[in-house]
Amino acid sequence: MDCGTGDSLLESNRELVAVFKKTGLAYEYHELPGAHTWEYWDMRIREMLSVLMTKFAR
Repeated sequence: MDCGTGDSLLESNRELVAVFKKTGLAYEYHELPGAHTWEYWDMRIREMLSVLMTKFAR
């Protein structure tokens, strides 16, 4: 998961991460400066695709 610190969904993402932690679910979470915008998406998509491809290749 990836969320900008200026995103309106930030608190929801943090709540979901807390549930993941509590249940022991494996996850990867990143918070970086930015909001729920195409600019943020463009900045993060390559990194996220790389992570996903690595995880799914296993």
